[in-house]
Amino acid sequence: MYSEAYIDRLKFIVNCRSLNMNLNEIKILLSYKDLPTQNCSEVNELIDAHIVDVQESIKNQQKLIEQLLDIRKTCDGSCTVDRCGVLKNLA
Repeated sequence: MYSEAYIDRLKFIVNCRSLNMNLNEIKILLSYKDLPTQNCSEVNELIDAHIVDVQESIKNQQKLIEQLLDIRKTCDGSCTVDRCGVLKNLA
């Protein structure tokens, strides 16, 4: 029902999404893919920028983990809910 080219394009999009690329990045990459004789240096620049974004996201996730661990340390689970350190820190 679908052409091989269409299926390949969908696979390309799925692969990009699995790498956490946003739709704009995918659109740009597809535009380069559609012009196969064009120089690919800008494709590399896009990927380099995406790598920086992913690294920044990882740093932010690490900070979030540290915050959650600090909050978790405020309650040993042996008190009543009205005295729970976790709930107090989240308020």
